[in-house]
Amino acid sequence: QLTKILDYMDVLNELNLEGLEVTAHTLDLKNVMRNDEVKKSLDIKEVKQLAPEWKNNHFVVPRII
Repeated sequence: QLTKILDYMDVLNELNLEGLEVTAHTLDLKNVMRNDEVKKSLDIKEVKQLAPEWKNNHFVVPRII
């Protein structure tokens, strides 16, 4: 299978790509970032009350591994 892939790469290398613009994606996407805004965060006491288990100012969750 690897030989077939490499052979196909040779076929692609023979294509005339002069005048074509290099693209990383087929769609004209732009990285849109929002400005950072300082907002009021949740009160730690309220968060602690919502947590099923809390230890040393952290949520306690089941071990996965």
